[in-house]
Amino acid sequence: MAIYKGTKHEALKGLEGTSRRDFIFYANLLVSSSQIFGANTASPEACRQEVLNFLTRHTGIDRIEKINWLNSRRNFSLLPDEYFEWIENDERACCWAWGWLMINHLNEPSITPDGRKLYPPTTEFQSSLTIFPTNTKERLDSIVHFFDTLSRNLDEKKEIIGNMKTIWASISNAPHPLRFIDPSNDQQCDWAWEYLQKNGANMIHYSPINNKEKYLSAVASMDLADVHRDTKRIFLMNMKKAGDQKKYRERQAGKKPLNTFINEDSKQKLDWLAKQRGQNINKTLEWLIDREYDSHI
Repeated sequence: MAIYKGTKHEALKGLEGTSRRDFIFYANLLVSSSQIFGANTASPEACRQEVLNFLTRHTGIDRIEKINWLNSRRNFSLLPDEYFEWIENDERACCWAWGWLMINHLNEPSITPDGRKLYPPTTEFQSSLTIFPTNTKERLDSIVHFFDTLSRNLDEKKEIIGNMKTIWASISNAPHPLRFIDPSNDQQCDWAWEYLQKNGANMIHYSPINNKEKYLSAVASMDLADVHRDTKRIFLMNMKKAGDQKKYRERQAGKKPLNTFINEDSKQKLDWLAKQRGQNINKTLEWLIDREYDSHI
């Protein structure tokens, strides 16, 4: 987590945390506890300025008490950075963790004026989102912000993220669900996303804006699929077959089958030519035909 360097201010001395994450926490804490009003918390820099303005208004023992209070709440609320390293260093894990939180941290459903419950309920995680993430960094920021603002004590937060890490370890040790998709191939990533959407996979938590995000979201949807492993295995087997058929059709585009017989001696010569040219028989035949045709026109 980035730290502000060279920007120390007298009023900030004594704060135990001075990272962007810390200032976001301090500013939101001051707002939620009605210590400041009309605050601008749109960016880490704005949050730092709000905290600075707040502490500048206090002097002496009063400022020391405010700083001690901020430090105490920070130490009681913020998980150390190392608890997020397994997410920060793995795009797939980060995408899964974001989806897992979207699914699993439910609030009670809201109640209509006539007493009916509205479903599906929003989640604590959804409520914590300031923006809908479109890349790994934004997902990580959303996850960290959720834990920082979650109304749980530090031990409970450690338990939640510890359970998540254990679940992820089990998922990541299994075979990769989309190992037959090349993440650097835009067409394959786009096809995988479209296939999953059309064939009943739960994709509602993701809105990818490019093919890299489509790939990560497609993988996450399979990592999150709450189905029997045999059901998932059959689904992915059918998906791979569909992908192989698509690749085959693309390779055959513009080609026509040629069913014929040649004598054994000619076949041996054709094999030798193909080997010398480092080509398969189809390419060698095309070369021979093109060369002979060109000699006549």
